[in-house]
Amino acid sequence: MGRFLQQVEVAQMLGRHKSWVNRRLALIGRLCDEAREALRLGLLTPTGARHLTRLPRGNQQAALQSASHAALTSRELSDMVDLLLASSTQEQTQFVLEKPRQAIAQSQDHHVHQWDSRLSAAGNRLAKRLSFLLDSLSKMNTYLRFEVVHRTHRGESKRRIAMQLGVSRWKVAEILRRHHQQRQAQSTSPESTAIESTAPDVAASDAKFPEPIPPSLGRAPAKRPSKLDAYEAKIRQLLERYPKITNVRLYEELQALGYRPWACQVRRPQTKGKVERPFYYIETNLLNARQFRSLDHLNESARWWLAEVADKRIHSTTKKTPLELHAEELPHLL
Repeated sequence: MGRFLQQVEVAQMLGRHKSWVNRRLALIGRLCDEAREALRLGLLTPTGARHLTRLPRGNQQAALQSASHAALTSRELSDMVDLLLASSTQEQTQFVLEKPRQAIAQSQDHHVHQWDSRLSAAGNRLAKRLSFLLDSLSKMNTYLRFEVVHRTHRGESKRRIAMQLGVSRWKVAEILRRHHQQRQAQSTSPESTAIESTAPDVAASDAKFPEPIPPSLGRAPAKRPSKLDAYEAKIRQLLERYPKITNVRLYEELQALGYRPWACQVRRPQTKGKVERPFYYIETNLLNARQFRSLDHLNESARWWLAEVADKRIHSTTKKTPLELHAEELPHLL
């Protein structure tokens, strides 16, 4: 009877590091069945598979078919995934899937310098470099505004932002002032003034929750506090009045009422509400105390584990299985 192989032994057989094997195992759980088969047959590269995992599993098949039909490279596949994640309407998503290269070209919109017959060859080269420099300065200015606003929402002071970005505090204050004026102008537009702008009462919002579970069925779980509780009535009002409202527009309306999201800091799990550990779960559940005879046996065991264990377990927070949650989320995917 053959002996099971461990991750280190599999890595030695393939001439790779054990972390390489571990990453491939984690990749299996985030790919749809069609993407796994394409990866197994060599039709999809590991780099392309990692790009696909940024999409929900229900959307990966359409993206994979579009990339295969257009013969996209890994870089182009990454750009297509970025566009799909940024699409806010079904028409934009359909356009990206049907014409991925055209959508990528429109999103990049690189400025092409036209040859000017009035200038010499050296003059045209100088004009081309100046055009590229102006385009780069425009992008840097956009990036600077985004970073200042983003870091301010994270709670950083103007002095700290100015020191880290290498600009003056006056520049930071000027960017924030213009950003505030722009948001005020948007909040006073005809579409937003027609909506009530008073902050909802917490007690009134709590009254809209469903009735508690009867005592015969057990004690009702306590509602977890959230910063959005005070804005629940406002959110319901916006959704009833504008069923197709985008996330950006909803965020702008809440921001006008004083809502400010607190972004999680990079490499600071203490700032997150809950830390997910997929690698730890795979190592302690799938790989723990198991040995694999070959790579095919490892893949077969991983497929069985996903179908019989991982996708059928009841999550401690949602009290549902991943298959049930995926079935509920599937109609709302892009």
